[in-house]
Amino acid sequence: MNRRGFLCCTGVLAVTLAHPAGAAQKKNTKIQTKKPASPPAQENTRELELLGLRRPPLFGEGFNLRQSAADAFEAMRHAAKKDGFQLHSVSSFRGFDHQLTIWNRKFRQLRQQGFPAHDILWKIIQYSSIPGSSRHHWGTDLDIIDRNQPSPADPLLAEHFAAGGIYHPLYQWLLVNAPTYGFYEVYTNDPQRTGFAYEPWHWSYSELSIPFLQEFSRIDLFQHLKNSSMEGRQTLTPEIMRRYLAEWGFGVNPGLKA
Repeated sequence: MNRRGFLCCTGVLAVTLAHPAGAAQKKNTKIQTKKPASPPAQENTRELELLGLRRPPLFGEGFNLRQSAADAFEAMRHAAKKDGFQLHSVSSFRGFDHQLTIWNRKFRQLRQQGFPAHDILWKIIQYSSIPGSSRHHWGTDLDIIDRNQPSPADPLLAEHFAAGGIYHPLYQWLLVNAPTYGFYEVYTNDPQRTGFAYEPWHWSYSELSIPFLQEFSRIDLFQHLKNSSMEGRQTLTPEIMRRYLAEWGFGVNPGLKA
């Protein structure tokens, strides 16, 4: 914060008039005063990127990931093709506004069904992230299906990845091979895991997403959402957000935690 001092004392003024060199010295002293350093621009940029408020550099054909994640996915896609699978990204990067649209649409639908706002919050976060907290904001995660199979109306259903489902062979291939390329299933079917429901289609590039999760955990998302246009934001409290981070944010595959 800049501060300005104002000297109005006639005694000081008299000394200044009598000794102009001293006055010049005082003036030079003021000029040399250092201002407080601003927060590093890199820190601000990373926070905005993790919140989905700023689009990071993204790469890929048919998907959007950060460079190293995109390269790893391309290598995995090439290997999968040799084994008869055509990896296709249904969703990769999406920003805050996209997530906000998803959230607000679901919130309004449930409100029309008569659910109170507090109950709506917990219903939505079974599968959908609070805006600003989606791992899809990071450019490290994507939802994968097999393009060689006929795509159902809603391909992102767990039943399609279960035994007998059209994507079950793909899922088995990913479980064995994806870690070789740095990708891990995010929301596993482990009954001990907390947070979001099982999502066998959602995979994350660990080399980037592990440190990003740690960085994200230090962001005060509650402050960012208070004045947003998120439906139901009035129900949020710091306590709810702390629980959300602990159980949902960190409720992931152990392979994706430091």
